[in-house]
Amino acid sequence: MPNIVRPYRSPLGILGASVTIAIALLTLYMQFQDENYKKAVYAVAIFYLLGILYFALYGRNQLILSPEEEFAMSKGEKGHA
Repeated sequence: MPNIVRPYRSPLGILGASVTIAIALLTLYMQFQDENYKKAVYAVAIFYLLGILYFALYGRNQLILSPEEEFAMSKGEKGHA
C-alpha cells in the first residue's frame, strides 16, 4: 500500500537502517570475544527460541485482530473491518 498516509518516516532511511544493522552485528561479534558474554548470548538465544516455539505452537492460535491489522486487512479503506 504505497499511497497510505504514514505518520512517521525515518530521516535516515535505508542508510540509517544499514548503519544500525552494522553496529548491532559488531556489538554481537564483540560479545562473542568475551567468554562471560558468550554464555549470556547463548542463554538469551535459547530463551528467544523457546518463546518462538511457544508462539508457533500455542500463542498464534489465541490472537485477535488489532486495529492496525484490521486497517491492513481493509487495504486502508475506512469503515471496513
